Amino acid sequence: EGTGWFLSPTSLVTVEHVAAAMNLSDQSWKQIEIRKGEIKQSIPARIRRVAGPSTEKIAVLELQTAFSGVQGFQLRMEPLVAEEPVMSLAYPGSRLRVAGGRFVQYGDSGKFAGTALLELYDGDDRLVLDHGASGAPVVDCAGRVVAVVSNLFSTTMQLFSRTIRVSTAWGSPNVVSVPIPVLDDFFRVE
Repeated sequence: EGTGWFLSPTSLVTVEHVAAAMNLSDQSWKQIEIRKGEIKQSIPARIRRVAGPSTEKIAVLELQTAFSGVQGFQLRMEPLVAEEPVMSLAYPGSRLRVAGGRFVQYGDSGKFAGTALLELYDGDDRLVLDHGASGAPVVDCAGRVVAVVSNLFSTTMQLFSRTIRVSTAWGSPNVVSVPIPVLDDFFRVE
């Protein structure tokens, strides 16, 4: 299960590990279930393009038939600025969650090179973008997509007989995302 969003009625965007978990390929069509509110539709899809830095990538899926009644998001190709406000809409556990916060910095080394590191939360909930939020759009104040959620920084702790998950400290990044400008060359070849 993952989150995705429409670029157009026949193009859906998510992250590569969601497409891989669904066993999608760029060669053959596979039925996927798309839910928009209470509307569910099964549509054949395949990978049209994968783009991004080393380990974190965006997957653009091609739908064989259009998903009716959707409009694609506008994309922002300009880089984010430190402390810029951002928000995300995701469906972890098949439930709509909204997270607000800020852009912290671009990753500059190791497996985070080329990623956008964010601090996102809902009230005191820093794990708001939990499992199932991968692929969610991150938007700026103008509603343009600036990145796609890929991963959440968390650790587990043993507390008595329970294992609990804990996010990073306040003031530090807790979400790894893929910046939308990695799709820039995708649009140039269209």
